[in-house]
Amino acid sequence: MTEVFDQGGNFNTNGTFTSPVGGKYQLNAKIRVNDISIAMTSGYIQIITSNRIYTGNDINCGAAMTVASFSGYISFLNCVLADMDAADTAVVSFTLFGGAGNTADLVGGSDANSAFSGFLAC
Repeated sequence: MTEVFDQGGNFNTNGTFTSPVGGKYQLNAKIRVNDISIAMTSGYIQIITSNRIYTGNDINCGAAMTVASFSGYISFLNCVLADMDAADTAVVSFTLFGGAGNTADLVGGSDANSAFSGFLAC
């Protein structure tokens, strides 16, 4: 994981954000997945907090591959306004179904193919 900035040191190297104070937090996650196969039936991204699980877009990966403009990758997005108490945590989870024997690649890196961000909104 590459950290661009972390005011307050609330994001650890295991990928867990811990809220320093209670409030409403804007949390955003994006995961880019390369090498999707037509056998991969669906996938989704979640932001999991101490209080709630927020499920983002659920994409039929196999159907996306049949579109003429398919680019060879899919980006899964999730943006939420989460109510968090002090010391609550948030992590990002990704699930992909189907494609037995196939592999897909999660793309990270400094060009923000996959990213997590968050801030205290109010």
